[in-house]
Amino acid sequence: RTEDDLDPLIKSLKDKRVVMLGEASHGTEEFYQLRSEISKRLIQEHGFKFIAVEGDWPDAGLVNKDSQTGEGMRAKNVLMRNHRWPTWMWANVETARLVDWMRTHNQTVPVERRVGFHGLDVYSLFESIEVVLEQLERINPFLARRARVRYACFDRFNRDEKSYARSLTQFPEGCRAEVIDSLRELLELKVPFNAEQNARVVANAESYY
Repeated sequence: RTEDDLDPLIKSLKDKRVVMLGEASHGTEEFYQLRSEISKRLIQEHGFKFIAVEGDWPDAGLVNKDSQTGEGMRAKNVLMRNHRWPTWMWANVETARLVDWMRTHNQTVPVERRVGFHGLDVYSLFESIEVVLEQLERINPFLARRARVRYACFDRFNRDEKSYARSLTQFPEGCRAEVIDSLRELLELKVPFNAEQNARVVANAESYY
């Protein structure tokens, strides 16, 4: 197989807003390689702007920061820090090579054309709460205290999402009101995007569990 073999596929995808690249099995090397080749060409030739993966927003955020700024560790080391991801699924040679390529690509284009790496999952209920509170402490301590009071609804579950999910069989209202109130306030005040997105993850994770 040569790179030219992808030409008909790339041509058929060039005007799409979203391209979803799946796999018949997790962890199979050839699927990672092929997805990387397709992704690179869509980015280089047709201006696609980000890659979204089956992973949590906070963890993918570490990878995104590395690919955007070119600072810090190599991609493989950044990927290995993401404790919620199965290491065989993301912290592998093929993904690391793709992220390293993204870093190099981003250093050659204007800031507005840099390519992002983001996570779509909503499993990171407690991790996203931590990120929201940490960022709010830096920009608005008063708002951080208000958010901390609301998120305290989850404290009794000791960072155990399954425990929270089980509790909903008896108390179906859960912490929904608290996370929605917190999200609404952050949206109204236009906090930094990462804090806003993690607040969305908290709200959606609560709903998911």
